[in-house]
Amino acid sequence: MSSNLVPDMPPELEALMRRLWVIKKPIRWSMRPREAWIILSVIQFASRNPMLTPTHQKLMRELGDQLQRAIVAIEPEAGQYLEMGWDPQFDVPTDRGVQE
Repeated sequence: MSSNLVPDMPPELEALMRRLWVIKKPIRWSMRPREAWIILSVIQFASRNPMLTPTHQKLMRELGDQLQRAIVAIEPEAGQYLEMGWDPQFDVPTDRGVQE
């Protein structure tokens, strides 16, 4: 079976990915809201990569929406700002780092 994801993918990696893609049991882990916000921001940014297939963009959006709902459940006011992160018109270039 050849991969549609990446040309010249090593067969063992393709086999591993195919096994992982069909597992339905969720991975359980926890993170602080700050960490969820950062991961969501990275997903939002990466989801605009023009090299992604529509399927991968959809999967990224679904994962991002899960994180977004979890953050909003703790802090409802965050929802409006997190939603803006999906829209490139709200991107703001910056040279500042994240404050610890």
